[in-house]
Amino acid sequence: MTHNLPTLSPFDAGSNPSEAWRHWKEDLEDYIEALRYSQESESTKTALFRHVCGDELKKQYRSFDLEPGAGSSEVSLKQVPQEFDKYFADYQKEIYVSLKFLEIKQEKGEKFTDFYSRLRCAIVDCNYGQAQDRMLRDKIVQGISDKALQERLIRETNRAKKTLHNIISECKAAEHSKAQATEMSENKISVDALRKNKHRSNLAQRTQIKECKRCGRKHEPKKCAAFGTVCRKCGGKNHWKKMCGTKPKQRVHTVERTKDSDSEFIYLGEVKTVDAVDSNNASVWYQKITVNKNEVNFKLDTGAQVNIISKSKCYLTCKTKKLTKTLKFLVTTLESSLILGLQACQGLGLIERGYQVKRGKKQNEETPEQVIQEFADVFTGMGKLNGTVKIKIKENVTPHFAALRKVPLALHEKVKQELNRMVETGIIAKVDEPTEWLSNMVVINTPKKLRICLDPRQLNEAIQRPYYPIPTAEALMTKLQGCKIFTILDAKNGFWQLPLQEVSSYLTTFTMPWERFRFLVLPFGLNNAPEEFQRAMEEIFSNEKEINPYFDDFIRT
Repeated sequence: MTHNLPTLSPFDAGSNPSEAWRHWKEDLEDYIEALRYSQESESTKTALFRHVCGDELKKQYRSFDLEPGAGSSEVSLKQVPQEFDKYFADYQKEIYVSLKFLEIKQEKGEKFTDFYSRLRCAIVDCNYGQAQDRMLRDKIVQGISDKALQERLIRETNRAKKTLHNIISECKAAEHSKAQATEMSENKISVDALRKNKHRSNLAQRTQIKECKRCGRKHEPKKCAAFGTVCRKCGGKNHWKKMCGTKPKQRVHTVERTKDSDSEFIYLGEVKTVDAVDSNNASVWYQKITVNKNEVNFKLDTGAQVNIISKSKCYLTCKTKKLTKTLKFLVTTLESSLILGLQACQGLGLIERGYQVKRGKKQNEETPEQVIQEFADVFTGMGKLNGTVKIKIKENVTPHFAALRKVPLALHEKVKQELNRMVETGIIAKVDEPTEWLSNMVVINTPKKLRICLDPRQLNEAIQRPYYPIPTAEALMTKLQGCKIFTILDAKNGFWQLPLQEVSSYLTTFTMPWERFRFLVLPFGLNNAPEEFQRAMEEIFSNEKEINPYFDDFIRT
């Protein structure tokens, strides 16, 4: 078969082998279709692949153990790219390509269509899934070079939601209209004239950029960022809170003395109203005090600035069980309770300013130490919940066998002691038989404690999560409305209180320099652990409306 098409360039991995393979595979498909090799036999198409792929792919191709598919006597070309897809899957740099995508900006003089094409090519390997259109929309707004258009898109998108298609259409229209305006201005005939400008100073004053009275910034006329917004202070439009000139309404919550400290007038017009309320209030505080050898029942009013007794001003000697004081009283004709003011109450030792309220101990009340001693089994050892947890694995997932990770020689003894402790307490168990899954472990050495954690990154990708709903902070706060006393409890090593099924336990096998172990309980680090534990807690306290669990924390109202 003869053709005039140039030969396909050999594969070059470059800095991103996964992306390079994807692009080269697309070129190969076009090349085969253009040469009409798609109608040839499978052996001819695979031979063409080996001819154009280059030395790098050819070496890897020879290492594949390819066998003909069912009902076929030869290896098909479809099998070859599938094997290379698996091979290059390990070279995917999702975080790297995402960072490169986020760094893209429209260059000076670059057309919007070219800028959008670069974004579309860069986002392919980011694996944003359903959020891809939104990421593209936000990146277009963030990366365009036209700042006026960018500001308008942000303002209008905040008012009404815009899709990716809407943003693209507006950017194209803005670029097109800007080009037309530039073309019109270039073709415009200008006439220069000489005239005397009588208002030169006024014109310079008008064109000078000043601080805006609506947003507080300096900008050109008719480009205020506060236009269309609502003030958070007064609720008005087209200005911000810091520039709002509305004066807040003044409210009086306290009664104070006038500046004239020598004034003889003190307002007592509310005494009767207070007594009317006090007559039905059992919590009003009265105290009998001996006044001139007569017992008088005074109302203790810490908010009063004077002492009051019915019917002009006088000085009386007042006596309690411990102290005797000569106090100044105002005599009034109003029918009211006899009031003893703040200074008098403090002088007679009737009240004392306290900075901490302590609850008095009732008779036969148990102390926290007594409760801990009585229920010692609850506060010692490792708790265990009823039921077991099953880890479900997605279909068609290849098990992962991690390589051994070294442990610093200085930590060998500490790690062995911690492993022995975890075996004795029933957290882990030794593994002698072969397992499909093998993960690494992470040693966290702190001054207080050494911790051994599972590193299940590959296992987490294969786990089928239950997606059990987790309560939000807003929902928990709603349940706490009206409550005054709270008790907060924390489950010790919460996840470890949930046992694993035996089959699931072998999925958590991890390797050490000496031997292998598996978790008998739900380990920290699995992506389904929080949801499984939350479900177990809510099942236990389903009939207790006063208890609100949030993972291993409980709020008792």
